Amino acid sequence: MQNVTEPTKLRKVVSVKEGELLMDKKLLTEDGYNALKKELLYLKEKRWKEVSEKVQESRNFCDFNEDPEYQTSVDEFATLKKKINDLEYIIKQAKIIKNANIREVGIGSIVTVKEMTEKYEMHFKLVSPAESYLSENYISDESPIGKSLIGHKLNDNVIVMTPSGMMHLLITEIQ
Repeated sequence: MQNVTEPTKLRKVVSVKEGELLMDKKLLTEDGYNALKKELLYLKEKRWKEVSEKVQESRNFCDFNEDPEYQTSVDEFATLKKKINDLEYIIKQAKIIKNANIREVGIGSIVTVKEMTEKYEMHFKLVSPAESYLSENYISDESPIGKSLIGHKLNDNVIVMTPSGMMHLLITEIQ
């Protein structure tokens, strides 16, 4: 059996929409795919056991009708089960992309942009929604910035409409 350790960060998994076509492939970077597989292994091998034991313990000492601790553990188990199902679906449907094109922005690109109005730089990796993790500067290709940058080249000026207003970006580096 593999050594199962807690992933360095648990990502927010984008929930699979009901009725989504099974043929719909999920674009993932290789790093993102590996991180999701590692998280799934952790959830199935370690968290599942912990939460199951918690449910069993609370079941042994409760009045099923009026025990908030039991209900909390059952809710936690249901949430875990849904997250595992969502991760399994995303991994099963994954299409790993390798962005070797450093001439234009795409999923997997590491991009540096300069915000022209405020004069600050942003550095991030463009990834699929299942991989996005803002505190690590992984932004989704479906976010306002991600959508706007896809297909643009070095030194392109890009105008982005965000919920907080308009941004004027200059692409200064693509890796």
